[in-house]
Amino acid sequence: MDFKRIQVLLVLIFFLFNCYLVTQLYNKFNYADQVNTTTTYTNIEDDLKGRNISLSKPLDADRVHLPIVKAPKLQLLQDNLGQLKNQKAVVDANGTLNSTFNAPVDLGVGLNNQSTGLSKDQAQIIRDNFLKNGEMFLFGDQYTHWWYIPSSRLIIFRMSAYDGKAIVDGSADLRIQLDQNYQMVSYSQNYQTNFYALEQPIQLISAKEAVTFLDQRIETYLPNDSKIQHIGLTYFRYMATKDFSIFSPAWEIIYYRSDGVTKSMLVDAIRGQVLNHNPGE
Repeated sequence: MDFKRIQVLLVLIFFLFNCYLVTQLYNKFNYADQVNTTTTYTNIEDDLKGRNISLSKPLDADRVHLPIVKAPKLQLLQDNLGQLKNQKAVVDANGTLNSTFNAPVDLGVGLNNQSTGLSKDQAQIIRDNFLKNGEMFLFGDQYTHWWYIPSSRLIIFRMSAYDGKAIVDGSADLRIQLDQNYQMVSYSQNYQTNFYALEQPIQLISAKEAVTFLDQRIETYLPNDSKIQHIGLTYFRYMATKDFSIFSPAWEIIYYRSDGVTKSMLVDAIRGQVLNHNPGE
């Protein structure tokens, strides 16, 4: 057998193996879909009220559908590194771009040590004036969600996987570090693209069930005297191979503790498992 035939055979084997992985993954989720329709839960609202945990709005018991999403592994950050200006940027072995600006950059949005968040208007100014500048950031216009961590002066912009749902596990983040003067000094970036849905959308657990799963785990027990500020559907990277990544839906629960610290937790929206996640305090 000549070299060309061996090469074709290896490509075919890798292709079939990838197809097998995706099929096994979908079958697992499809099984979870059948199981979670029978899930029962206690009256979580009464439990929360008894511990003085407030809700910004009532918990939704409706179950919606979202698909599993796949994205190929590409080296677009490495391939386009040369267009960045006035910064020292490298891409590491994991595909993460790390960069330091030659001089601090004033964002012009008025952040200071009294700031507790980043408003929609502030985030839009940063996107329009900086992220969309191809000499400062690569593909920055594709990061449409944001999160600000005052304690570490860190601004996180996130990409979407499907239907505008943010990827929140860190695999598609652009993290901007500010100095003590709240000027931009460095950033790290992970990038995903060419997302497409696998098979049909799967029925998810409800927001109410997600909070129940979260509160029943002693490791992630919601603290007394806190407030659940936001519950929303997101995506997290469930599987990664050298050729592609698989993203699965998750409920993100954001709550304020009584000491003023904001926490974020994820619950797998298909299997109900609590995921290890916190973007910071």
